[in-house]
Amino acid sequence: DLSIDGLVAKIYWPKMRTALRKEKLNFMVKNQIEDKAICWPKGILEYQGQFVGIVMPLIDHDVYEEIDIVLGHKDVAEFLKKDRRNALRVLINVMEIFEKLKANNIVMGDIHFTNFMINKHNFEVILIDLDGAQIDKFPCVTCKEYFNAPELFINVTDPEENEEHVANNYYHQKYST
Repeated sequence: DLSIDGLVAKIYWPKMRTALRKEKLNFMVKNQIEDKAICWPKGILEYQGQFVGIVMPLIDHDVYEEIDIVLGHKDVAEFLKKDRRNALRVLINVMEIFEKLKANNIVMGDIHFTNFMINKHNFEVILIDLDGAQIDKFPCVTCKEYFNAPELFINVTDPEENEEHVANNYYHQKYST
């Protein structure tokens, strides 16, 4: 039996199984953030002696949903429309998570609504998919095109460069503040 209660595996595509990613994830596993609002990697997964992924806390999808209003997730949108105070509570909870990240010198570059899970009953929020965040000497390794600072693209002259590609190159080479 390979299951462990309360945990789930994230298996990386072969090209994502780099030594640098493994080093970063080992750093994260050794430097735990114990906060129920932050879904932090708990262990490294290896198969036949090779790095293949991570283990992280399991999120109960019967209780939590993605905050995916921009992409039209009707259940969450209806949930927030019931009472405008609900939306405010969710936003405050999201901002509190960012304060916790800032306090731990972590920059979340992969910001998008599907990385936030909302509790349908009490408005608690959990941030997931933090393995791409900037932490310590490790830069952010991914981003979503509609959540980037516009100044990253001021000097882009190649019309073939899409926003996500430009931003990913930037975040791989530089550290954010």
